[in-house]
Amino acid sequence: MIRIVAIACLLGLLGMVLYLPAAYPAEHFLLQMKMEHSTLARLLGDSAASDVLSRSMSLHASSGVPSLPKAPGVPTDPNSVPGAVANEMASLNRRLFGNAYFRSVEALAALAAFRLSTILEWLPWLSAFGVAALVDGRIEAIVVAREFARHDPELFSVFVISAFMTIAVMACTIVLPHSLHPSFLPLALAGVLTLVARSLAHFRRGG
Repeated sequence: MIRIVAIACLLGLLGMVLYLPAAYPAEHFLLQMKMEHSTLARLLGDSAASDVLSRSMSLHASSGVPSLPKAPGVPTDPNSVPGAVANEMASLNRRLFGNAYFRSVEALAALAAFRLSTILEWLPWLSAFGVAALVDGRIEAIVVAREFARHDPELFSVFVISAFMTIAVMACTIVLPHSLHPSFLPLALAGVLTLVARSLAHFRRGG
């Protein structure tokens, strides 16, 4: 079941990444990012919002999303064979990447990087919450084991599958070109940590 959920998530995410740039112009994704940046500034302050924006630009620059290739800096003679090949390759690159679809792909990647950066901004608080939740789940599992009570494998499976489904929803909403509150993804990640902690409470080693 977990494998099916993971495959369905990957296929759905791939379909969204390929379809959304064709359905929405680049300006739509950039406007969405601007709106969410304004909301984040009101929520956390201008300094934190600027840090998120700067981090998202770094993530986007290192993401490997193809941008419109720059023209070569060294002039070439168009009458020579190397010059003709260089001009033809530059024209091909412009036709491939210098269109509305690839501009939308790049804008979509920028929006996704911004939302990932928002999660990273909340990471210190999420880390403390996650450690507390995981320790609580592990202590509960130890107490249940020492009381010779029965661990529930059905609940373990339910919590694990729910955690994977929440991760799948998060992955899809990262590229969704609609308004998301800046706290939505961090709260969803906190939900994942809670589900993992609850699954840990019902985990029983074989033997």
